[in-house]
Amino acid sequence: MLPFGRLLDWLDLRLGVRDLVRHNLTGYLLPRNINAWYTLGAVLLALFALQFLTGVLLLVYYVPDTARAFASVERIMNEVPYGWLIRYLHVVGSNLIIIVLLLHMLSVLLMGSYKRPRELTWLTGFGLLNLGLILCLTGYLLPW
Repeated sequence: MLPFGRLLDWLDLRLGVRDLVRHNLTGYLLPRNINAWYTLGAVLLALFALQFLTGVLLLVYYVPDTARAFASVERIMNEVPYGWLIRYLHVVGSNLIIIVLLLHMLSVLLMGSYKRPRELTWLTGFGLLNLGLILCLTGYLLPW
């Protein structure tokens, strides 16, 4: 272990890794007012990534034609391997996005994060909420 320790000391002297780890990983303390409400933005990002991935996978088999759209959704559900899982992930993900969006906007409202100097952030978020509602509505109409 002694040669390994010397190697680590040599690397640390040149790179300063221990100080970097101590400063950014082990010595960083969170403020006391951090709670679960602060995670909703990251949850939204993960859900949007899930929607994008499952949407691209569904796009491969979906036929955007008024006469064949429902038949293509039936084909995805019944014939495509794991198509039912991908479609249900997409459907449930869109519902979860709306719920988490509303919770996120409520948390921002209750915590007062919309106040100066963040008015434009609030307005941008409100626009994204409306865009999410519109996109979910159009997604609900696609199989018809």
